[in-house]
Amino acid sequence: GGGGGGEGEAGAVREEVHIDHEAGIVRLPPSLAPGAYQMDPEMEKKRQHVIRELMHTESDYAQQLKAIVQYFLLPMRENGVVTILEHSHIFSNLEILTLTTLDVAKALESRKRMSSVNGISGIGDIFLSKVDELIPVYSNYCSHQKEALETLERLKFKEKKAFLQFCQEARAQPGINGLELDALIIKPTQRICKYPLLFKELMRYTPEDHPDYANLEKTFECLEKLVDVVNENSREANNLKRLRKVESSLTNAGHIKLLMPGRHYIHEGRLTKVSGKNIQDRQFFLFSDMLLYAKPIMGKSKYEFKGLLPLDALYFVDLDDSDAYENAFEVGRSDSAKKYILYAKERKIKYQWLQQLTDAKERLGQDKSGNESEIGFRMHTDASEIDTNHQLKLVDIQTRIEGTKDIVKVDRKFVREGPAMGALGEDRYLYLFSDMLMVAKAKSAKKFVYKFHIPMDCIAVASLPDAEGVYENAIEFVRMDNQKKYQFQLPSPTEKEEWLQDIDAVTTALIAGDSNKDAPALLERKATYNTLPTVPAVEVDTPVVESDDSSTPSRDSTPVPLYRQQSAPGGMEIKKDLKKSEKKKILKAMTSSSIIVNDDSDSDDDEDLEEKKKKRKWDQDSTTSLCTECEVKFTTTNRRHHCRNCGRIFCGQCTLKRRYLKAIGFTKKVRVCDRCFINPDRITPTTPKQ
Repeated sequence: GGGGGGEGEAGAVREEVHIDHEAGIVRLPPSLAPGAYQMDPEMEKKRQHVIRELMHTESDYAQQLKAIVQYFLLPMRENGVVTILEHSHIFSNLEILTLTTLDVAKALESRKRMSSVNGISGIGDIFLSKVDELIPVYSNYCSHQKEALETLERLKFKEKKAFLQFCQEARAQPGINGLELDALIIKPTQRICKYPLLFKELMRYTPEDHPDYANLEKTFECLEKLVDVVNENSREANNLKRLRKVESSLTNAGHIKLLMPGRHYIHEGRLTKVSGKNIQDRQFFLFSDMLLYAKPIMGKSKYEFKGLLPLDALYFVDLDDSDAYENAFEVGRSDSAKKYILYAKERKIKYQWLQQLTDAKERLGQDKSGNESEIGFRMHTDASEIDTNHQLKLVDIQTRIEGTKDIVKVDRKFVREGPAMGALGEDRYLYLFSDMLMVAKAKSAKKFVYKFHIPMDCIAVASLPDAEGVYENAIEFVRMDNQKKYQFQLPSPTEKEEWLQDIDAVTTALIAGDSNKDAPALLERKATYNTLPTVPAVEVDTPVVESDDSSTPSRDSTPVPLYRQQSAPGGMEIKKDLKKSEKKKILKAMTSSSIIVNDDSDSDDDEDLEEKKKKRKWDQDSTTSLCTECEVKFTTTNRRHHCRNCGRIFCGQCTLKRRYLKAIGFTKKVRVCDRCFINPDRITPTTPKQ
């Protein structure tokens, strides 16, 4: 034989191998016959020691797999302590793997019986003859390792009595050695990782011109590739375990989803955080895409979530020691003025953190440069790291808005956000996502209160022409399911155009089926909107008054944008230089043409006040379960409140304002809704219910 170890030579040696499957014997090739090769006695002694170790450990391993099948796999399949699906997740193809391993162990034992007094001439041909079976069997089993461990973890968490009792009894059986099932099912993974080490050691004491060297070399290469795959799966399993552990240790973090595709745990530790005059002890967790910090809870291995920082927006600066602090470094956000000083107890810990942060950011940058692609309206959809950035943005929005429903969803993507002014001059903040438009009320520079949202599969948007002195850069949203309209004024013409384009792109994506929406229904809605008659501008959250004009605008076969240019309110000609009284008339015309309250006395200014009081009626509590303004559901804690002016029912957040209503008998400031605070004469006042 030769020591080239080439493809053709290994194949030639392999052809000499003959297996008697029934007897479990691998017949000895002539090249490995006793006395066919003479080598140094001292090296041969070491070589024989490695061969015996490999054969002995292989035999023990095969017997342990047999015990697992006998005392766990087969009984659990029959006694019903786990479901069929759980059984499949736990054991995967362990039966086939066990049979293959037993074949190898029998062949090795047969070779041992055929050996001469000088020892075993070779075993590489046995493994090479089985490598085509071993690789797919082990690859399949190890790829399901994470799933198996997760299933066992869930079963333990449920504390299923029958399952726990069975495992306790099975652990006492011979060959199990008292091991837990989760320790047993990772035995194949551990064994496959030992094979390359054993073969490498055997090759070390085998001359390259030995007849068995080519077999050993080829088998070693195949097993080493398999180990790379197994190690990657093992790292993923360990990473998943770490992420679960961190997620379970956090409180006040219901909106945080740590288990995201592409996210990896990197490092954690205790640092002191300095922000302004506040000095706080915090636990920091570094992941592949973000830095999360939390407040330690005394006496518990729990932490109260405090905040997170996207890694791609962070910078780090090493700070010299000063009288104020030692072992410190600065962490800041490149997209804002926010920055913190963090310091560690030891210099070694400080530089460990700086190294971990720097490496993590470099890896994130490399992943992004290789994977990022921009689609349509700046919605990124391909790489898992990109999806992670969307999730981080959703988490950031969730933390800034009070009273929101669950914003963080796996398939939801952030598109854009920005300030706007409502039809009545109120400050609003708009968020556009891949599946909805959300409207919030500004509470402070960074905090907002949720008002309402509109699903993107039932929205249309119109571009309103500028009315000098009244509004400019305005757009109107229409809910096609109930014909409610919402008007907003944007800061600039550029922002208005960008909003219109992005909304149209989102809805186009929905129609194309990118979000698994009902495309025919969307197309019908889109066509319906473009055939609606031109109507006056409408106040926020009110039904539409349709025009008598039933004519349908002509359209060619080209796609129609989901926004359109709309005429001036009420068909009135808007003058350039409007007096204050004229502006009021226009606004009054807009209001009176839009508000439908089933009350014919809106325009009857001469009616006696006492007659108005008699007509006044508050809405009954039983008539609605949602706030008239923001549509939030009423509960035992979120109670109903009547506006003292219009009599409609609102939540507490929408009736925070107070004003005098002397015209209807209130001599003190009373609760009113946002609209009535701005314009108490917008509807007929009526007598409050006692």
